[in-house]
Amino acid sequence: MKLEQSMANPSMSSQICIYCKRSISLKEFDKDHVMPRSFGKFHNSLTLINAVCKACNHFFSKELELFLARDSLWGLMRYRYGLSAFAKPKWDSIPHARLRLRIDDPSFGEWNGALVDLIPPADSKGINPDIVVLPQAAFYKKGTKDRVFFPLDKLNKQRLSNAKLDLSGCFIIGNSDDDILKVKSAVAKLGISTKQIRELSPISSMPRFGQRIRVSVQTRIDAVILRAIAKIAFNYFAFIYGNQLALSSTFDQIREFIRYGSHQDSGLTTVKQGAFLARSGKNSRKLEGHVILIEWPNNLGMAVTCKVSLFNYLTFIVKLCRSFKLLVQQRLCGHYYDLASKRVKKLNQSI
Repeated sequence: MKLEQSMANPSMSSQICIYCKRSISLKEFDKDHVMPRSFGKFHNSLTLINAVCKACNHFFSKELELFLARDSLWGLMRYRYGLSAFAKPKWDSIPHARLRLRIDDPSFGEWNGALVDLIPPADSKGINPDIVVLPQAAFYKKGTKDRVFFPLDKLNKQRLSNAKLDLSGCFIIGNSDDDILKVKSAVAKLGISTKQIRELSPISSMPRFGQRIRVSVQTRIDAVILRAIAKIAFNYFAFIYGNQLALSSTFDQIREFIRYGSHQDSGLTTVKQGAFLARSGKNSRKLEGHVILIEWPNNLGMAVTCKVSLFNYLTFIVKLCRSFKLLVQQRLCGHYYDLASKRVKKLNQSI
């Protein structure tokens, strides 16, 4: 069963999209899931009907949700929970501009700290990714044994000079002989007088790398990711409170942020550390699923916020409006997307 919120009057042949605000034929509308299906398929998924037009839906799919699913920390977490499998050429078509992964295991010696990327597993039926070492150069920090790694596209004089490095020695790292040659050429073009160059043999030749590898992950949360999260929040608001309220000009700022990227410096979406939900009791643990919760202000003229937590890891706080002055029936409302049971539950239910 799917819970669906219809935004259309059966007697009407047109409807207003809650994002672009165009009044268009009902034929130009799609179903839109509150939670993108890339983050799980649920038996009773919350779905908007005749609320988001096909043009906006297509835009969100290609320009926002694609990158949330494949180029973010939460995109990586999808593989942990078996929500996706690698597929070519789809995976190759998305550069990982928001992720920085590196080997984080001292037992790997000189390879420790090297920058890596994810590739589809050699086994076509595999779910977990393999890694590939990026072409890069590494230099010691002055007066230390700590190394700084520079991928080929970041290897330039300005970055090297800003890092306060000892340039008398250099590690050339790559996944193939061709990678090694490209990095050596890039270092030579910089005119650096490097007395000692150490080449690390292609990583594919090392048998131990067929084993599991500990990798640390850094992620950059930019406007694209924040807009994708805000879209989940606004979809949820429209599902719970309806089309008429969602179309109010009170929500134009968050609407324009999501659809057009406006108001990026307005702090409409922020991030808070920590899990959103945990079971209480002696054996309490973090719940593993997605959480959405709308919080109303105690008084008129204050902000309406929506909290979104994917995989119950970090919490995004979305300001749906800064100053709510309409008299409507207000109620606290939240749902939990349970990844174990594949069901969506109200937060006042037993979870």
